[in-house]
Amino acid sequence: MNMVYCYYFIANNFAYMKDFRRALQYAKRYQELDSSGEYKEEAEDLIQLLLEETPIGVALENNFAKAEQEFYQYKRELNRYLAEEDSASACQVLEKVIDEKPNFWPAYNQLALLYFEDLREEEGLKILYRLLDRSPGNLLGLADLFVYHYFKAHKDEAEALYEELKKVVPILTHHKERLAVLHAMMENYTLAENLFMDIVDLEVTDRPRFYYYRAKTAFYLGQEENAREYWQQFLNCDVYERETFPFSRKGDGSRSSANFDGTLQRR
Repeated sequence: MNMVYCYYFIANNFAYMKDFRRALQYAKRYQELDSSGEYKEEAEDLIQLLLEETPIGVALENNFAKAEQEFYQYKRELNRYLAEEDSASACQVLEKVIDEKPNFWPAYNQLALLYFEDLREEEGLKILYRLLDRSPGNLLGLADLFVYHYFKAHKDEAEALYEELKKVVPILTHHKERLAVLHAMMENYTLAENLFMDIVDLEVTDRPRFYYYRAKTAFYLGQEENAREYWQQFLNCDVYERETFPFSRKGDGSRSSANFDGTLQRR
């Protein structure tokens, strides 16, 4: 079911709450995904009003909305290749993107991930370090490097990276999603929950991982009923249908599903 129109209503809700940055983000997203939709004129009017009435409207549009739109547009295009499980062609596409648009950082992240999935670890690390050399402090680059060291059991490297990432206050939705997962991996469930609660369901980019770690976070915050609901949503993603609820408070329960976490990360 196409529910793109929800972006327009979300934009209106944020506008009423005087959260103009988010209102602008969602209005622009609706415009991008359904440029001739039922609420086309209303969305245009809302965007114009936000830009006129908000002193920092133009800056918000440039620095937030466009950046987020570019990310999702890129993801949609790439996912068509990934759906065919043709990683070689996907890598070629990403390499071309990097050559033609060397400052489009998400391409580096995705290319590194594909290299890691193909067990080309040296090439994956090379891409990540190339990204961080060109864009020091790149959040997703640091996050990917953290994940690599975490699952390689390089404790010192992972913890040092996490200390840097923990200081970040994310603005973009996909950054919030990624950091929430990392906080959950490091058992910092309160920070994870604060970010998870700020993510609209329609905005989730990796639903299996999102609901897995949301379930884990809820469980270890004592919200077992919510945790089981999130776990069911995880199963509804049709990825790991036969997996039973994996979390337990016996012993060091938060580490009991480390192998499963690793499998999920490598998706």
